Amino acid sequence: MLPDIGSKYTLTLEQIERQIRSVYYEDLDSDGDYEKIIPHTNSLGDGSYSVYARDGQVIDQWNFDSDFLSSSRSLSFLDFDKNGYKEIVHLTFSGDSLFLNYTEPLNENGIEGKKILIDKMLPAQGKYDPLNTEIFLYNEGNGSSGKYLFSVRSGFSAYPRNVYRFDPRTKSMEKSPFLTNNVILGGTRDLDKDGKEEVLALNHASGNTIDSAITSNSDYSAWITILDDDLSFYFPQVEIPVDYSAVRGIQEQEGKIFAIIQTGGSNTASYFLQLDHKGNVQDTVFLEGNANIVINTSEPGFAIHDLAAGNLFLYKNPLDFDRTISITPKNRVDYIDIDGDINKEWVEIDANTSRITVYDSEFENPAVLDLPDWEFGNYWWGTRTDGDLGTHLWVRSESTIYGISYYRNPMYAIRYLVYLGILLACIGLVSLISLAQKYRLQQKRKLETQIAELQLKAIKNQVDPHFIFNAMNALGEMALTENKLEADRFITEFAQLMRKTLDGSDKIAHSLKEELAYVDNFIRLQHIRYAGKFEYREEVDEQVDLSALVPKQALFTYIENAIKHGMAGDSALKLTYGARRHPKGVLLFVEDNAGGMGGSLLSKKFSTGSGLNIVEQIFSLYTRLTRRKVSHKLLNLQDGEGKTTGLRVEILIYRQ
Repeated sequence: MLPDIGSKYTLTLEQIERQIRSVYYEDLDSDGDYEKIIPHTNSLGDGSYSVYARDGQVIDQWNFDSDFLSSSRSLSFLDFDKNGYKEIVHLTFSGDSLFLNYTEPLNENGIEGKKILIDKMLPAQGKYDPLNTEIFLYNEGNGSSGKYLFSVRSGFSAYPRNVYRFDPRTKSMEKSPFLTNNVILGGTRDLDKDGKEEVLALNHASGNTIDSAITSNSDYSAWITILDDDLSFYFPQVEIPVDYSAVRGIQEQEGKIFAIIQTGGSNTASYFLQLDHKGNVQDTVFLEGNANIVINTSEPGFAIHDLAAGNLFLYKNPLDFDRTISITPKNRVDYIDIDGDINKEWVEIDANTSRITVYDSEFENPAVLDLPDWEFGNYWWGTRTDGDLGTHLWVRSESTIYGISYYRNPMYAIRYLVYLGILLACIGLVSLISLAQKYRLQQKRKLETQIAELQLKAIKNQVDPHFIFNAMNALGEMALTENKLEADRFITEFAQLMRKTLDGSDKIAHSLKEELAYVDNFIRLQHIRYAGKFEYREEVDEQVDLSALVPKQALFTYIENAIKHGMAGDSALKLTYGARRHPKGVLLFVEDNAGGMGGSLLSKKFSTGSGLNIVEQIFSLYTRLTRRKVSHKLLNLQDGEGKTTGLRVEILIYRQ
C-alpha cells in the first residue's frame, strides 16, 4: 500500500483489549504510565475497585462498607493537594445515607476518607434513586489546597437536592440551599470578579410530581441556578416554566450572563436567555438548532451540538457566532486533548459505522479510523498516558477497548517533494511511453516500406518487358486476323489491369472484393491471350465477407503462377479459385492441373520462383504490422492411382 501523504494527522489502532466491566484509565502517581481501575461490587454487596498496572499486574483492591450509587459506578480522579498522587473520589450509599469516599491508592502515606456522611435521603414513591455526577476540584483562589465539589442527582428521590463542597484537610462539609431535581454541575466561573468562583448548576425538568411541602420548585420546570462562592444563591433561581425544558449551559460576556435553554417542545427553538447579575431577564435570542449538548472550547468560546440535525454551532462568545459545522446526525463529538500537546482536538464517533474521525482545534485536517469487531450499543471514551505511546485515545464498546494513537503524519511535511517525485515519475513514464510509441511507429513505417518495396517488385514482375512484349504480339496477331473485337477487348482488359496494378500502389491491403476483381481481370486477359486454351471457374461462398481486408496480391500471385506453369504443358489447363468461410477467418484457394510440386514442365530457366518468395515475405511482414496472422500451404492433388495431377494452394487470413 502507498503511504498516506495527504493527511496532516494519522490515527493508528495500537491495542485491542476485551473488557466487560466498567473501566477507568488514570496516571495515579504521575510516572507517565496509566493505571487501570475497575470498579465493582464485591461479594459482600459493597463498593470496591481494583487497581492494575499497565502490564496487567494487580496492584491492590480497595473495599468500602457501602455500595455505589448506580450501576455506572462513577469514579473521579483529583489531586487536591497537588502532591503528584491522585485521589480516587466517589459516592456510596447505605440505607438512607449518602457517603463520600476518597483515597490515594499509590501513596503509602496518602490521605484517605471512607464513609463520610454527606446527607440523608428522603424517598419519593417509595424509592431511593440517587445518582452522582462528576466530582470537581474547587479552587478558592487563595493558593490553598482545593476542595471536592459535587452534586447529587436525586432521580425519583425527593431529597437531597443540593450541591456539596468538602475540604479533605478540615473534614468539613458545606451544603447549598435546597435546589431542584437532576442538578449537574456546569463548572465554575468568577462572575463578580472577586477572585472566587461561582458555581453553575445546570438542570432539566424531569416531570416528577413532588410534595409541595418539600419544595415549591416544580419538577415540571427548569431553573437557572448560580451559587455564590459560599454556595448561597448568586441571585434567586429563574424559572423556565416549560415541560421537559433544560438549562444546558451558562456563559458570561461583557458583564452579561447567558443561559442556554433547550425547550421541551419539538417545534420550539432553543435560545439564549440574557440576564444581568441580579437575575433580571434582559433579552431572548433564538438559536437555529436544538441545544442538546453544550461543549466548552477555548474560553470564552463554546459549541452547541444539535444531535438530531448533525449540526455543531461554534461560538467565539455568546455575542459572536463563528460558524456551523455539519457532521453525521446523532454522532457524538467531544473536545479533548488526545495527544498530550496542550492543543485540544475534536473527536467524532459514529457508532453505526464504528468510525472515529479526529479533527484539529479548527475542525480541519480530519484523520479517520474504522474500528474492527465493533459492538453496537453503549460506548465510552477518554484519554490515557503510557511511556510507549504517550497520551492517546481509548474507546470502549460493550466489551472491547481500543487504544488509538494520534500523531502528526511525518510524510505530510515532505508531501510536496513526494508530489514532485510522483510528477517526475509520471513525466518519465509518459516519456518512455512516447519513446516506445515513436519506436513502434518507426518500426511500422519500416515494415510498410519493406512491404511496399516487395509489392513494387511484384508489380515489376507483372509488367516486365516479356509480359508486355507477349501482350503486344498477341495484339498484333489479332489485328492480322482482322479479329478487331477480340483486339479491342484485349486492349480494354490490358488497360484495366495496368490501371488497377498502378492505382493504390502505396497501399498494403485492400478488400477481398477488390482482390477477386483484380484476379478476374488478369485471368480474362490471359484467356484472350491463350485463345481459350484453359478453363477457369470462380467459387465464392455467399457467407464470405467481401469487405474483409486481405494483403494485396495474396491470391493473384498464385493464380499467375498456376497459369504460367499450366500453359507450359500440352494438356489444357483447368483452374479453380475463390474464397470460403473459415472458423478462424477467410480461406482463399487456387487449384490447377499443372502437375503439382516437382512436376511442373516449366523450365527453371524461365521460372526463378521469385514471385512466390516475395509473397511469402509479404505475408510475414503483414502479420508483424497488423497482428493478423496469414498462413498458407501447398497440397499436391492426386488421381485415383495416386499420381500427382495438380496443386492446391490455401491461404488463411485470420481475424483480428
